[in-house]
Amino acid sequence: MHETRLVNTVIAEILNKNVRRAKLRIGRMHARADIFEELFKAQSKGTPAEGVELTVEEVPVKIRCQCGYTGHVRVLEHVHFVRCPHCNEIAEPITGKELEIIY
Repeated sequence: MHETRLVNTVIAEILNKNVRRAKLRIGRMHARADIFEELFKAQSKGTPAEGVELTVEEVPVKIRCQCGYTGHVRVLEHVHFVRCPHCNEIAEPITGKELEIIY
């Protein structure tokens, strides 16, 4: 599961920095915030990261397409690319690919 690998990466970073509070900005192309939070609680249980106050901000996907469309698109799960809702071509994500830990 893609999200599990991301959670493990975040846990490793938190342990490396030895913090008790962190904010994560995660693009919707990576994961849903609610699923990420659940997995974080499960994966950190029994580790020094258990109990870390993690705030997850989900960044929506906004695209720019060669057809001229620019706007937000709905992404239901982890994706590697997004199609334009107007012309169905693969579009360039402007936002939604973020993965940033703020301490």
